[in-house]
Amino acid sequence: MLEDPLMLCYLLFLKAMLAKLTRANKFSQCSKAIVPVKNNKMSEIYIEFFKRYMKEGYINNNEIANIDPDNYNEFKNINDVYIGDKTQNYINSIPEGSEMYQQVMEFEKEFRKMCRKFLTECCTQIKEGCDLKEN
Repeated sequence: MLEDPLMLCYLLFLKAMLAKLTRANKFSQCSKAIVPVKNNKMSEIYIEFFKRYMKEGYINNNEIANIDPDNYNEFKNINDVYIGDKTQNYINSIPEGSEMYQQVMEFEKEFRKMCRKFLTECCTQIKEGCDLKEN
């Protein structure tokens, strides 16, 4: 296991996102005549990423094409940003009072901000690369 808790958190987060990104890439690369299916799948992935860092009300009350990935007024509280189950479990497993616990508590907020920035960029790239429609 990695000894650097910050690096391990980043790797666990990226591993959690990899499957979704691979799926998004698969649909974006498809050039066959399945455009409606492709757009529906990309819309689903797009919404999934939004739900990881944006308020549900904003997502549910706006058409998908009108959701602004950078609308910081609609960001969830930083402590509610999804960082992956394994990442969260790892953070929760560190014994309180240990040196590693102190390190993790010091960087957790910044780590979550970086995860949110990553998710925001994913949504921005999907929005720019796809003609997204409501499901």
